[in-house]
Amino acid sequence: MAYIFRRRNKRGKLVGNWRLGYEVGTSRHQITLKTKSRTAAAKLLAKFILERDRVVVGGRPRIAVSEAVKQFLDEHDDLHPSTVAWYRRRLEAWRKWLEVDPQLSEVSTNSLRKYRRWRERDHQPRTVAGDMRTLRAFFNWAFLDAELLDRSPLNRKTCKVPRIVRAARVALSREEREQYERKLRGMPLFVLYMFGCYAGLRLSEIANLERSDIRNGEIVVQSKPQRKFTVKDYEARRLPIEAELLPVIERLPSLGPAVPSPRGKFSNASELGRRWRAAMQLLKLPPIREGKRGVRFGVTSHELRYTYASVQIQERGVDIEALRDQLGHSSIVTSQIYLKHFKPLRKPVRDAGEQPRAADDGSTTSGSDGGVTIDEP
Repeated sequence: MAYIFRRRNKRGKLVGNWRLGYEVGTSRHQITLKTKSRTAAAKLLAKFILERDRVVVGGRPRIAVSEAVKQFLDEHDDLHPSTVAWYRRRLEAWRKWLEVDPQLSEVSTNSLRKYRRWRERDHQPRTVAGDMRTLRAFFNWAFLDAELLDRSPLNRKTCKVPRIVRAARVALSREEREQYERKLRGMPLFVLYMFGCYAGLRLSEIANLERSDIRNGEIVVQSKPQRKFTVKDYEARRLPIEAELLPVIERLPSLGPAVPSPRGKFSNASELGRRWRAAMQLLKLPPIREGKRGVRFGVTSHELRYTYASVQIQERGVDIEALRDQLGHSSIVTSQIYLKHFKPLRKPVRDAGEQPRAADDGSTTSGSDGGVTIDEP
């Protein structure tokens, strides 16, 4: 801790020059300043703090940005490897932009705003939002957990994260599922579609799936499979086998991956995603959506999980708690997001010979082509 003070005489009047006191560990030190002005003493105190390394000010040690980033990554090593890699890439990009290695306490809000504007020149808003979320997590850790800062220079008021408009998710209807099955049957990606649509597996989980994971009438999703590609979950789960999956499981090879690569080996999630997107564009399956990059056909591989949730809730009658366990979500809030993208089930069509239903007030409802008119009494 560093501070300035001045002695008082017996009458309580300040006398002599100002003195600078500071503590390092348990030892205390004093330096006599050759000034009687409080303003000049305060300027000397600020200069002393900036020039001396490892001086404790307000109980918070000074530390360089590179060392703080290293400590942040070490303390978050227990997170998923993809999350740690995300943090490392974005923090390294920020460090390169700084060009020098300043003290963490010298990083200002204005500097972070300039970095955000610089990233917005050549990157998409989604990428910039990820950069700012990473920096926010880093500075919150330095302020709240490590106590390296008196305040965080990055918060919602001082540096806003770009707003991202996420694309609407789509859950396939029953007619669309039948169309997908007809088009994809006989293709290697048919297995991917069936396990995504009727088991709710993630793309990385399908990449690690093999015949030995299906036993005793259940699909065992391993938490850390002994293969090259890891999955997002940390907890293993068991899924019931739907009737639609039985013919597909019988045709799976006894050894090797369920969805092999062109070379017959395990594929990673990125490769499977590219193959799936190419198949959608080739077959021109519904739905058809227009975006900045042109017309996009079909659903994404992750939207197959939305279809699985729609089937379980609307057709199987599964409650939200059981759906959370089947999808492998840690929070029920994430499962509730899936409910917003369900298509309403179509009402049964009335036969032509059926009489119109009588209303409570004596009127009857009739119409054609789906329209409804009311005949007043």
